[in-house]
Parts: sequence; C-alpha cells; structure tokens
Amino acid sequence: MKKSDVQTKPLTERQIFSIKRDNLERKIISYFEHSQNVSAVIEYAVAIMVRNTLILSDYSFMFQDLICELLLTAKPSNTLRRYCYYFKNYFSDENDWQKVINRLFKNQEEFQHFTKEARLYSRFLTTPGTSTSTRKYPDLELRLISIFEDAAGKKHRMSLRDMDETYTRAHTSKILEILTTLCEIHQN
Repeated sequence: MKKSDVQTKPLTERQIFSIKRDNLERKIISYFEHSQNVSAVIEYAVAIMVRNTLILSDYSFMFQDLICELLLTAKPSNTLRRYCYYFKNYFSDENDWQKVINRLFKNQEEFQHFTKEARLYSRFLTTPGTSTSTRKYPDLELRLISIFEDAAGKKHRMSLRDMDETYTRAHTSKILEILTTLCEIHQN
C-alpha cells in the first residue's frame, strides 16, 4: 500500500462525495485498519449509498466484505442496530442476514424499533447495482450543489458530479435527508 493510501484520520464529507471509487474504498479500509472505528465505517457506507443513488457512476456494494464482517462479528452497538437494515442486500445468504438480526437484537420488536428510520429511508435508495439511468443529454454535466448548516450553525457546501438527471428536486431532497441521520460524519 502506498503511503498516500494510508488513512489514519477520519474521512471528510468532501472525500466521501468526491473521491473515485477505488481510492475511496482503499482509504476507508485503511482508516478502519488504523482506527477500528466501526461506527464511522458503517456511516461512511450509508453516505456512499446516498452518493450511489444520486449519481450515474457505480458506487454500489463498497467494501462489502468488511461491512458483512462487521455486522457479523463487531461488538453490537446502537450504530450497527440503527443502520444494519441498509445492508440487507449485502448478504446473499438469508441465513447470514438472520444471524445479523439475531446477534444485534433481542427480538423482532427491538429490530422494528431500531431499524424504523432506515426501513423508511431505504425505499429512496437505488437497489445497489440496478441503476438503469442513461443521460438524456450526454454532453450535459449535471452537478448537485447543496448548502447546509451543521449542528453548530456553520455552513457547508457539498457538490456531487455525475448526477442522475431523472430525479426530481423533491426526491433528491428525500435522499439527502438520509445524511441528516448520520452522526460520525458530522463530527469531522
């Protein structure tokens, strides 16, 4: 691994939403190897799912093996419980998905409680690897620019290239709402 691929500090929003797939995947895996921060990696993956939905490039199933390993072996936490539903499609074996549920939750009621928000929002996400959108105007480069305030009132600007032009403003807004549920990313 090159020195430039070693990631010891948490990733920023800009990195998550602008770095190309291969480099992003390497940086997140490297960050996890150095920090062992399960919550951050899970939230990075959710943010990348949002990115994958909004753009035409393929960012589906990023670091799938690591995510599955964390859900099957990491110490249960509220972060794992809250976001695990987003990763149901990462498990091709239904038995492995059931193992995740059994290890993270005491019962079905607890599963329903913790995953309520993720189950609602997941309907706005493109099923990984199934985007069929093509550009109506191939010479047009569409970019999403979003300005938002963090909890401290500081303004941030997020820009996404390669936007899928088929989404309405309302649908895009709903997809972006998912980012407001993330904690680790907002602390950086």
